[in-house]
Amino acid sequence: MFSKFLLKKVGIFILISFVFLIGTSEYSFANEEDILLKARKYYQQGNYDASVKVLQKFIENLRAIVEQKKNVAEAFYLLAKVYYTVGEDAEVNKNLKKVYETFPSFSKEENDLEFKKIIIQVRKEMGLKDAVQKPVKKIEQQKPIKKVIVKEGKKKKKFPILLVAGGIIIIAAVAILLLKKKAEEVYDISGRWNVNERIPADGIIFDEPINDNLWFSFTGQLDKGTFVDEYGDVGVYTVQDKDVTIRYTNFDPRITIRLVGSFSTVNNMRGDIIVSVDDVTANGTWSGNKTNPTSKSKNSTNQHSRLVEKLLNIR
Repeated sequence: MFSKFLLKKVGIFILISFVFLIGTSEYSFANEEDILLKARKYYQQGNYDASVKVLQKFIENLRAIVEQKKNVAEAFYLLAKVYYTVGEDAEVNKNLKKVYETFPSFSKEENDLEFKKIIIQVRKEMGLKDAVQKPVKKIEQQKPIKKVIVKEGKKKKKFPILLVAGGIIIIAAVAILLLKKKAEEVYDISGRWNVNERIPADGIIFDEPINDNLWFSFTGQLDKGTFVDEYGDVGVYTVQDKDVTIRYTNFDPRITIRLVGSFSTVNNMRGDIIVSVDDVTANGTWSGNKTNPTSKSKNSTNQHSRLVEKLLNIR
């Protein structure tokens, strides 16, 4: 089973890759007419630098596509108009020549008579006989553009649809795995546990070894609460991620019994048991497994209470 950390890294990588693919293909989804309209809007607002940048990028992306030559020619035409407005005559002639080099039959109704004269002169210099531009009916001008847009749209719509669908499926699968893994790794101590405590004889606190098997019942929240064992002794517990601390609270203040350890799985714990009497300490080990017992264990005596009574004569 993959670790939660690894699954998170994989999910983040897939998500970043998906966003990157969407971003890099953004231009493919753009409508060519909208880009030209955007450039015209910048021009009309007097934002000539922005208009030039949009048009240059538009030309760079489409000039190699044969079906888009008329749109590229119109972009060069708009560039020439921008440079004409700001008084850069050399750029005007340069871009007008590119208009007719790209699409020799390009024609557009022009109301600015001075700009129209420059167009006629450029066409003459290029040897184009039809130097007078005739207005083109709007419906006739848009026919090839509409045809191209529909054709390009049919090709390109498949890619984003597949990409979006694939990305959603992948992200959903990663999310399900993460949720499943998270659900499996909730370390919930609440409920009944069978706990085995083993403390070797040390000749100081314990004259004989302890091997006690008893039930614990934990009640509270995931991180803290109380417990009672099958003999009625009580205490408190804390859980931090996998780490567990269990401490008895009903014995004489001079006596401390603590079980410190961690979850090895969601249904198993193990660790060290520490018994202190005044300044003397004895150590052992413990292990527990979560279960649902129907009765108490078969132990006939409470070794905790018996040993505490023996040591301090307080029970």
